[in-house]
Amino acid sequence: MHLKITTSRQGGKIYRYASIVQGYRNGKYVSQKLVKSLGPINSESDEEKYRNIIKGIKSGEEVVTLKEINEQVMEFGVMLIVESIWNNLEIKPLITPSKVTYNLSQLICMLITHRLHNYGSENLSEREAVRWINEECYGNQGIELHQVYRGLKIFLGKKEGIEKHLYNKLHKNNEIIFYDLTSSYLEGDYDNSEIVNYGYNRDKKRGKKQIVLGLLLSDNLPLAHKVWEGKTTDKSTLKEAVSQAQNLGITKFIFVADRGLITQGNLEWLENEKLEYIVATKRRKETLIKELMGKQLGKGEEVKKVHEEKAGKDNIRRYYLCFNEKVHKQKLEDLEKLKDKLIAKIKKIKVPTEHKVLSALGKAKRLFTLSFKNGFKYSINKANYEYEKQIAGRYILVTNNGSLSKKEILKTYKQLMEIERCFRQLKHFEDMRPIFHKSDKGIRAHVFIAVLALLIEKIINKKIPEMTTREIITEMKKLKLSKVKELFVRTEITNIQKKILRGLNVEEPAKIIFTHL
Repeated sequence: MHLKITTSRQGGKIYRYASIVQGYRNGKYVSQKLVKSLGPINSESDEEKYRNIIKGIKSGEEVVTLKEINEQVMEFGVMLIVESIWNNLEIKPLITPSKVTYNLSQLICMLITHRLHNYGSENLSEREAVRWINEECYGNQGIELHQVYRGLKIFLGKKEGIEKHLYNKLHKNNEIIFYDLTSSYLEGDYDNSEIVNYGYNRDKKRGKKQIVLGLLLSDNLPLAHKVWEGKTTDKSTLKEAVSQAQNLGITKFIFVADRGLITQGNLEWLENEKLEYIVATKRRKETLIKELMGKQLGKGEEVKKVHEEKAGKDNIRRYYLCFNEKVHKQKLEDLEKLKDKLIAKIKKIKVPTEHKVLSALGKAKRLFTLSFKNGFKYSINKANYEYEKQIAGRYILVTNNGSLSKKEILKTYKQLMEIERCFRQLKHFEDMRPIFHKSDKGIRAHVFIAVLALLIEKIINKKIPEMTTREIITEMKKLKLSKVKELFVRTEITNIQKKILRGLNVEEPAKIIFTHL
């Protein structure tokens, strides 16, 4: 029995592979049979490890067989691809503190792996991550919870440097920056927090304190983020978001944002800063916008420039009317259903006081004409109702960019929907909740890990667009390791797993692994 090394040439490169073979006599001839494939030889240390196992076998140790595999099965596949992407991002040199005895970069990588591996779990807390890392995942460091909390705070202190590094590595030439906000509610007592507070809750969780998260996106990848106090309004964050982008080293960009962020003052500020923008306007309040919403579009026309005006000395604001036929039909159906639902609500009120009726109608009270004199009476406000039908599927974009065509303006704005998908993924796939930290630093660090998990998910999406990240992770979760004595033996790599590894440029791991990564 001996070590056999074979070579192959692919694409001008030479690859070496190791295996254990045993000689046997086949009639007059001596042949060899394969005992165990060990995997690729990437370095002298790999070859030395393989030769050491042969020495062990010859000195009396038995060859590993499947029957010897014990019941300790460890997660491996997801860790393999996440660690490869993490290493390629080259963040480790930025977070190598001298005062910790464990590998902080490896710990952060494993916390991210835990989130991606356990999508859909109701418990993605750091406490659960420690249990998973120590008991289920290959590559664990025997980490303790207090080390995780301490490591997260050290990691948070590197946030600005890491975001700038990632911009230089992933976004260097991108000129379009998308920005939006969301909120995430928290359970428990946060009386001493400066960021947890009541505010407009986008999760419709009334009575719960929350934080607000602002996210910058470029090329469908998270660029930077900031955690705001829970009562922060959207429009008040725009200047800070632009400042964040500039601090990353971006000197010229087109800022794309939704209607909640834009006020007349914000538009003027962007123009005074000589920044280009593409933003959606509110559809109901301004006289000019209401007039433009009624402009005619040609058959099949999705976007049309409907107005132009000078803004200050050097800016021209261009207004584009946009239309989506599919959304138009759905909005008309929704409007009819809403009308019927609200009428039913009104009829259920036994003693219709002004307070009760207005509470039942909420923001949709504009659809009705109400009278409380000489008994309660109501009717549909025809003017407002017809306007709602008219604007269904329509919206106005305003920009000071003069180089993009109208179709490019619309296409660029539509990409803003990607940031909404990112928020949904942050809240569910790499769920930010539950947040058990009681310190503001802990909360911010928790969110930072969730955003980085989102970044790695998006990188996987870009490299393997024909599969969803959930499909990829589900498949890679099947790749496991079994501990056999002092060795780890992996399961067979499926054809789909091979495709995933090739797509992510990850080399297939050896069948037998001798030490932790």
